[in-house]
Amino acid sequence: FKQKTAYEIGVRLVGSEMCIRDRSNAFFGLPTFGAGETAEFDGFGITLTGVELDGTELRLTLDLENETDYAVDLAWAVQLHHGADYVPPLEQATGEAAALPPAGAVSAVRRYDLSQTIAADGTTSQAEDVLADYLLLYAPRGWSGPVVVFRLDTPN
Repeated sequence: FKQKTAYEIGVRLVGSEMCIRDRSNAFFGLPTFGAGETAEFDGFGITLTGVELDGTELRLTLDLENETDYAVDLAWAVQLHHGADYVPPLEQATGEAAALPPAGAVSAVRRYDLSQTIAADGTTSQAEDVLADYLLLYAPRGWSGPVVVFRLDTPN
């Protein structure tokens, strides 16, 4: 019997397990990173290299690496959440990678419409406050884990 560390347990919490643990923050306990940081785990790597807000459109730039033997469907593996609610991306740009190939690397851009949570005038101070409520999740093997979280706000 091997005792698991908090990281090993936390990184594998999924779905209902996360909600049962802390209903006010469904992603509590998952490894959390900020923009510019790299998460490396189980043959995968992800860096959130850019967070740009133009009015109510959010643009996230990601560098992704895959050292495993299978492809990762980026439509499912990369998700934006506002609280516990999923935020669908805007239409994918032509030529944008839809999958992370086995033993490969890609740069991806995801765009989102945040008009539901940013005031119509989209002032910078409001926009920065709003980004604190959003989390980017990366689950290359699906929700059975591992799952990592990126904060979109920039710490002071």
